[in-house]
Amino acid sequence: MDFFVFVMIAVGIFAAVAASNGRSAAAWGAAARVLGVTFTKKNAFSNARLSGTVDGIDLSVSVRASGNAKMTRYVVSYPPLGFDLSITRKGNLAKVGELFGGGGEQSDDPFDQLVSIKTSDPQQLPLFLTPQVRQEIADLLMNLPAAKVQDDQITFERRNLDRQVNAIVTTSRRLVAAAQAITGRRSAQETEQPAPLPPDPFATQMPNVSPPPPPVRRPADPMSDTAVPSYETMTPSSTAPSYDPATPEYEPASYDTPMYEPPTSMEPSPTAPASPTPASPPSAGELNPATVAEALFGGNLLSFEAAATFDEQYSGRHVRWTGTVTRRTETRIWSDVATIETTLFGAIHIEVVVESTTPANAGDQVVVDGTLSAVDSLERSFAVDGTVKRA
Repeated sequence: MDFFVFVMIAVGIFAAVAASNGRSAAAWGAAARVLGVTFTKKNAFSNARLSGTVDGIDLSVSVRASGNAKMTRYVVSYPPLGFDLSITRKGNLAKVGELFGGGGEQSDDPFDQLVSIKTSDPQQLPLFLTPQVRQEIADLLMNLPAAKVQDDQITFERRNLDRQVNAIVTTSRRLVAAAQAITGRRSAQETEQPAPLPPDPFATQMPNVSPPPPPVRRPADPMSDTAVPSYETMTPSSTAPSYDPATPEYEPASYDTPMYEPPTSMEPSPTAPASPTPASPPSAGELNPATVAEALFGGNLLSFEAAATFDEQYSGRHVRWTGTVTRRTETRIWSDVATIETTLFGAIHIEVVVESTTPANAGDQVVVDGTLSAVDSLERSFAVDGTVKRA
C-alpha cells in the first residue's frame, strides 16, 4: 500500500513537471514565431533556447541554472566597437564613493549620475555617446537595471524563468533597440515610432466576428407606385462597387442617403426591461497585493499550482504598491507590501523584490511601480520589473 502511494505521488510530480515544461515550451515557441528566430528544445525536460537575427542584430535567449533556481539570460551581439566598452547602472557603493570624492569630479549630467562607464580609450566616448545613444542606454538601464552594455554585446539576466510570451518578446526587442542605436542601424522612423507588440497568442481572445456587409438597395417592383430613385439619379461613393448591367439583380447602395435613422428616444420599452451593463474587469493598476497573495498563498495551492496561476492571471500585470523596505543589496530591494492570515502558518508577510539602486534603507517607506514578473511560493514574494521611489 505504501509503495502504491509512493508511486502515485511520483507520477503526480512527474506529470506536474511535464505540464509546466510544456507551458514554458509553448510560450517560448510562440515568442520565437513573433520574433522570427529559431526555437530549440531537445526533449521534454531540456531547457529551451531562442537564437537568430532580429532587425540585423543577433539575439540569443537561454536558461541558466543558478543553484536550484533557473534564470533567463538574454544576449544581443554586434561587431566590436574597438575600445573595450562597459556600461552598467551605478550601484550604491559607487555613488557613495563619488560622494566622498573617490570618483573624481562629480557631474550634474543625469546620464553620468545613472551609469558607470569603463573603456580603454576615453577619447572615443564623446563620438560614441550621441544624444540618441545616451537616451537609448538610459532607457534600457532604467527598465532593466541588471543589463550590461559591452564592447560587442548587451547582456541581461532575469532571476526567474520567463514563461510569458510578452515578457520574452518585450525584453528581446528592448535589447535589440539598444543594440541598433549603439551600432547606428536604427532608422529615425523606428526611433520615433517603434513597432507595436503583437498580442499574446496565449491571452484570452475575443471571437473574430466579421462585420455584416453594407445594406444594398434593390430595384423596386416596376408595377409599384413607390418612387425609387434610378441609377441615373444616385451618386455612389468612389469606393462603392460599379454597376454591371449584365447583373440587374444587384445594385450598389447609395451612401448619400442614410439607410438607418436612430430612434429619437433610447428609453427601453415597458415590456422589454433594459439589459444590465456588464461590469468591466478591474484594470491592471487596481491589483491589490493582499488580494494577489490570498489567491496564491492563502489556500491549499501547491507551489507549482501557485506558479501556474500566477503565470495565467498576474504575470505582466502593472502594479503600484506601497511598502516598507526590509532588506537590500547593492542592486536589489525587498519591500514588505502586505500581511495575510493563513490557517496553516498564521500571519505571513508578503514581499516584493526589485532590481534597483535607489537609495533606501530598512524601514523606509517606498513605492514599487512596475510589472509582475515572477512569484516565489517558498519565500512568499513577488519579483517586479520596475522602479522603486521613496514614498
